[in-house]
Amino acid sequence: MSRHSFSAALGSSSVLAFTLACGDHALSPAPCSQVAVSITAGLQPAFSWDPACRIEGLSVRLSGPGPIVWSTMSYRLSNTIAAPVTYGVFPEGAAQTANILLPLVAGTRYQVMLFRLDDGPGGSLRSVGVTTFVP
Repeated sequence: MSRHSFSAALGSSSVLAFTLACGDHALSPAPCSQVAVSITAGLQPAFSWDPACRIEGLSVRLSGPGPIVWSTMSYRLSNTIAAPVTYGVFPEGAAQTANILLPLVAGTRYQVMLFRLDDGPGGSLRSVGVTTFVP
C-alpha cells in the first residue's frame, strides 16, 4: 500500500472497519491481536500499549470519527514502532503520513488508533487498539 493510499484510507471512515487481528512477526515478540492503549495527560500525550508489541503506526483524529490531526507510520512497512510514541514526535524509523500536525485542544475528544501490517509490505493493515481521550 502506498503512503498516498494509506493517507486516503486513514482519511475515510473505513479505517474504523479494520478488524482487530494481526499476526505475530519476528520484529514483535509479544502477541499483538489486540492491545490496551494508555495515554498520558496533557497537550502532547505519550501513547503506550500492552502487550508491548511493535506496531506499524498510529493515527489521532477528532472523535466522531473526525478528521485526522496527526499520524505516523514506519518507513519500512514492517511493524517497527515501539511504545511509547509522543504526539507530534516521529518515532525512529517513522514519518508523518497525513501531512498534518494540528495542536491538540484541551477539553476536546480525540481518538487514537494503533495498527499493524499483516504479511509484510503489501499486506493488510489491521487495527489492534483504539481508544478515546481528552487532553
